[in-house]
Amino acid sequence: MSSDRKKKIVMIDGNNLAYRAYFALPATIATSSGVQTNSVYGFTSMLIKLLQEEKPDALVVAFDSAAPTFRHRQYAGYKAQRLQMPDQLYHQLSLIEEVIEALGIPMVKMEGYEADDILGTLARRGEQEGLEVLIVTGDRDALQLVSPQVKVMANRRGITDVTVYDLEKVLERYGVPPSQIPDLVGLVGDSSDNIPGILGIGPKTAAKLLAQFGSLEEIYENLQSISNENLRTLLAENEEQARMSKQLSLTEFQVPIQLDFNDCLLNRVDPERVISVFNALEFRTLLERLSTLDLWAESPRSPKKFDCHRIVIRDTTVMKEILEEIRSRGEMFIDLCLDHSGKQCFSLSLSCGPQRAYYLPFFAGSHLSVDDFLVQVGEYLLAPELKKSFHNAKPQLKFFMRKGFFVKGLDFDTAIVAYLLQPSLNEYRLGDLAKKYLGYDPFLFEERQESRQQTLIQKETDELQEIACNRVAVMPLLKEQLMGELREQKMDFLFQEVEMPLVQVLADMELTGIAVDADYLRSLVQEYEDKIDAVSEEIYELAGERFNINSPQQVGFILFDKLKLPGKKKTKTGYATGFSVLKDLASKHPIAGKIVEYREYTKLKSTYIDPLPRLVDPETGRVHTTFHQTVTTTGRLSSSDPNLQNIPIRTELGREIRRAFIAPDESKEMLVADYSQIELRILAYLSGDEELIKAFQEDLDIHSQTAAEIFGVEPHEVTSEMRRVAKSINFGIIYGMSQYGLAQVLEISDERAEEYIRRYFEKYPKVRQYLDRTIEQAVKSGYVTTILNRRRYIPELQSDNYNIAKLGERLAVNAPIQGSAADIMKMATIRIHHRIKQEGLDSRLVLQVHDELVLEIPKGEQERIGSLVQEEMEGAYDLSPVPLKVDIRYGRNWFV
Repeated sequence: MSSDRKKKIVMIDGNNLAYRAYFALPATIATSSGVQTNSVYGFTSMLIKLLQEEKPDALVVAFDSAAPTFRHRQYAGYKAQRLQMPDQLYHQLSLIEEVIEALGIPMVKMEGYEADDILGTLARRGEQEGLEVLIVTGDRDALQLVSPQVKVMANRRGITDVTVYDLEKVLERYGVPPSQIPDLVGLVGDSSDNIPGILGIGPKTAAKLLAQFGSLEEIYENLQSISNENLRTLLAENEEQARMSKQLSLTEFQVPIQLDFNDCLLNRVDPERVISVFNALEFRTLLERLSTLDLWAESPRSPKKFDCHRIVIRDTTVMKEILEEIRSRGEMFIDLCLDHSGKQCFSLSLSCGPQRAYYLPFFAGSHLSVDDFLVQVGEYLLAPELKKSFHNAKPQLKFFMRKGFFVKGLDFDTAIVAYLLQPSLNEYRLGDLAKKYLGYDPFLFEERQESRQQTLIQKETDELQEIACNRVAVMPLLKEQLMGELREQKMDFLFQEVEMPLVQVLADMELTGIAVDADYLRSLVQEYEDKIDAVSEEIYELAGERFNINSPQQVGFILFDKLKLPGKKKTKTGYATGFSVLKDLASKHPIAGKIVEYREYTKLKSTYIDPLPRLVDPETGRVHTTFHQTVTTTGRLSSSDPNLQNIPIRTELGREIRRAFIAPDESKEMLVADYSQIELRILAYLSGDEELIKAFQEDLDIHSQTAAEIFGVEPHEVTSEMRRVAKSINFGIIYGMSQYGLAQVLEISDERAEEYIRRYFEKYPKVRQYLDRTIEQAVKSGYVTTILNRRRYIPELQSDNYNIAKLGERLAVNAPIQGSAADIMKMATIRIHHRIKQEGLDSRLVLQVHDELVLEIPKGEQERIGSLVQEEMEGAYDLSPVPLKVDIRYGRNWFV
């Protein structure tokens, strides 16, 4: 490797960085099929960061040998304290090697040597060849390699908190130059490698000795000149151990490595190979970061060329012929390019088969307008026999609905299918799906978001035209591939009968919106400001000073440093001051309860009271929330702008918010229907427990029945407190709550909680069997399923971390129950929507929140719609012998 300028080579301790990534990142980082990838992700992220920030000319990764090294033979206790590598990390090392190989970076491993020795040997060679060397490791021994040409990047915590050591930094940190690091280790030892050193000699004393004598050997040659008798004796008694400790820390510079630095140059990488590896690991974000670097042998678009025959249509004269061809094929693939509001369309692409697309531009200056197109295509959109497929259909359906066209024949949505197959992903982009399932480069199907809107507004470009056509032309290929996987996993019924029909229902609900009482909200603003001011003053008085209540650091200082309250827990940024901490402190000092109260007021005000009036659409006078169908892993819907899923119902504060959602005028009212204890009924159905089933069949108060058994009393003797305990247990079982969790909720001893749970399972023995069976099956398969076969992958169950594995068990218990409840609610929502349309009623569905449906109904339809809702919700799914039960209420607002 030669050049006029000094070239930089980065040398990585592969094992060290893999270990740190594994323990720094959560075990929940995994592929959609449950393969844990937290170490691979962290390693790859750090590698890309090094490429971005250090801009090296060359790079090499060294790994430890699996066989014992000469240090192990020299000292049996060397690294003896270290636990065996966790299986989940061991399995990820081969994946890390795949990433390194794909990037064309050489890896070096020598039997009998550690990565430190390999890096030391290569660093010395690099110095001799005039290279600038950066070593990346968390091992302190590597600091002995620092020189004018060699620096060490050391991880302090995790993988991002790093310090770069040069000569000055080593001396500042350890009080000795790099050459004396082994002498320092000889005196003080190294706990990470189980090197003993001399017990009783600390870093400062060692640094003073080395500053005076220069080396460990010189210290022992001049031992009698040390005036401190205790120190002299300590050194003399541990001479052999100190010398051995130094030897163990010395880097071996003569490892017989056959490596040419020219082979370490960062040459152009093969995009197809890189994308294939990153695709398998589902590292979309990391691939995007990597693609910004100048590493590709060709354009990143080269991995697999997508041939799409494009036909651009700029007037409507040829549309009839094209649409008849599409009708003859029986299906139509559609992709609209919309603005962020979903109300303006810049282009539309059509396809009736793979790799062929018709493109219609609607940009400023185009001869064709959306309305011109819709005049031609309207009858086809309304034809139920002509199947329509989209990617992310809902906003596109809403665009057509705003134009007066209610699309019929909705058949396929690639985003929905991908969600069912991989429910843990953050988003489902068409380019990512084309990459994962077909091997195409994702950049062929996605606009660059940062420039998209400006480009669209200004002009049509060939790139946007190509992408728009590619998107619609790849859908037929994806449809075939995805449906095959869906059938294989037996989720085709869930997709075709539940998720796809729900898309249209949600689009209708979003467009309908819900009326809000703006005057009432304005009154709440002042009311909450007064409440916040009042509770703030109480907090200041209890604290004895004014401080920023919104600052966790300042709250922690008041609670634990000033008031000296017990139970303080340190975090990276200070003391933990979350809800569970404050709840535990509430019985010890009133300030804790007041801070909880303050946070409730401020959260509700900032989340709902302040923004709700701003979210009212001036055209409709309503709030139009957006329902998200592909977010939660359990199948539940979520919503945003505003988020209506998290308004607390059991508190007076939450009820005040619900009162803001109203019927728009005196001729209408709200109908609120919610399932009664649906999750407990599903538990009875899944477990087959006769006692639990009997309680629901006889419409008994399940919490009172449970309380009577636990406390050994007759049902009529159950007190409200007993029922509260039983209710906590009943719902705690659904969420996999342990005796410790129950003890915290009920504020009782662990022993008492354990006794309650024991009695519960004596009452319902088949529930215990069901829970154990579910966890066992989840460990074997890696996932659980709902009654409609929706999958929830649980990689946490494979974790070596006890707490994470226990979390996995709780998820395994809860997901089939909560997911089944979500499936049933979706079916009920679809059935009610269809019945309303079929019978020509004026009632409208406006909200679906977990187990609850909200309708806006004319007062004249109350009896008819009430019986319809009850019939469809209770008949949505047959849980025989367990009956579904629905409670229905009427009123002027959501809280009725």
